[in-house]
Amino acid sequence: MSQKELGKKGSTLSKLFTNALKDDRIEMVRQVLEYILDKNLYKNFLDNSLEGLYQTDGCLGKYIFPELKDKTITQKKIVETINVAVIKILGSEEMKPFEKEDEIGINDIFKHLFIWAVLMNRRDLAMLFWKKDVDYICSALFASSLAKRLAENASAEAFMDEQTALWESSRHYEDLAYSVMTELYLNDRKHARQLLVTEVKRYNSITIFELTDKFSLMKFMGHAACQTKLNKIWKGRIKGDTSNLKAIVFAVTFLPILKWDILKLDKNRERAKNKITQSDKWATKDQQNKSTCLQSVPNWMRKLYYFYNAPLIKFLFSVLTYVTMLVVFSMFVLTDLHAMEEKFPSIYEYIVYAWAASSLIEEMRQLAKFDADMQNLM
Repeated sequence: MSQKELGKKGSTLSKLFTNALKDDRIEMVRQVLEYILDKNLYKNFLDNSLEGLYQTDGCLGKYIFPELKDKTITQKKIVETINVAVIKILGSEEMKPFEKEDEIGINDIFKHLFIWAVLMNRRDLAMLFWKKDVDYICSALFASSLAKRLAENASAEAFMDEQTALWESSRHYEDLAYSVMTELYLNDRKHARQLLVTEVKRYNSITIFELTDKFSLMKFMGHAACQTKLNKIWKGRIKGDTSNLKAIVFAVTFLPILKWDILKLDKNRERAKNKITQSDKWATKDQQNKSTCLQSVPNWMRKLYYFYNAPLIKFLFSVLTYVTMLVVFSMFVLTDLHAMEEKFPSIYEYIVYAWAASSLIEEMRQLAKFDADMQNLM
C-alpha cells in the first residue's frame, strides 16, 4: 500500500487511518505516524477528513459542533468553526488556536489532531500528536485548560462519566507540562524562567504565565520556576536575596539613597533591553521615549526610579495610603463629626470626602474594566 494513499480522499489507507482515530486504536495510529513522515500527506488527509473526525459518534464532538450536522458546510469553514468552538469553551478571544481560518496550515497538522484528540477526550491519542508537535509546555497547558473548562460545563447527568474523565485529563496534561518544565529548569534555570513570559506565536501570542493564571492551573503555578520568576517580577530590580522587610524599611525611611546594594543595575543589560524595546514593533513611542530618557539620567536617579517603581514598593505605598485614609476617616468620625448647623465642615472633612471619592472612582474603574473583560469572554 503506497504512502500517497493517505492523502487521497476515499482511499483504503485514508479510511483505515480515519477509523483508527475514531475508534481510538492507539497502536494503529502510532504505526501510521512512524510509517508516514511526509507532512503534506497528513495535510491532504485533514483537508478531506477533519470534518468527519468531528462528527464522531459516542464522544463530545456532536455536542461541541452541532453545526457540523449541516452537510452543506464547506471544508474551508471547518478551521473557523474549530476556532469559534474553542473560544466559546475557553471564554476568550485570546485563546483562538489557529491563525489561518481559510486553510489548514502545513505547520498546524499535528496541532489540529492534538486539539481534536483533546476535545474528544482521547488522552492517549493526544499524547501521540503532542510528541509530534512543538511548544510542548504551552500545548499541554492549553489542553489542560480545554479539558478543565469542558469538565466544568459537563454538569448534566448525561455527561457525568465524561466529566470525571475530563478532570483526569486536565490534571494529566498539567502534570505533563509540570514535568517538562522541571526537566528544563534543571538544565537551564534562566531559560526556563524566561520561557514563562515569552509569547507563543502558535497560540495567538499568549504567554505561559497568562495561560496558567487565566485558567488557575495552580499546580503548574506552584513550580519553582514560576515562583522564582514571580518573585523577580514582584521585586523588580531589587535583588532577590533582599527580604521584603528590608525593602519596606528602605522605602519608608528613604534609605535607598544611602544604601544601593539592594538594587541591580547592569549597564550592558540596559543597553540590550533598550535596543530590543526600540526594535519591538509592539512598543509604543512612550515606552521608547521612557527607555531612552532613563539612559541619559545619572545612575542614582535611575536606581531611585527602579526602586520605587518595583511592584513590591508600589503595593506598599498603596496599602499605606489606604490605611492612612482609614485612620484620618476614623479620627474625623470620632472627634470632628458635627451637624452642618452646628459647625461648618473643616478642611479635614473635605480631605476625607475627596479621598473617599477618589477611592470609590478607582473601584468603579476596576469594576468597569472587569465587566468589559467579562463581556469579551461572552
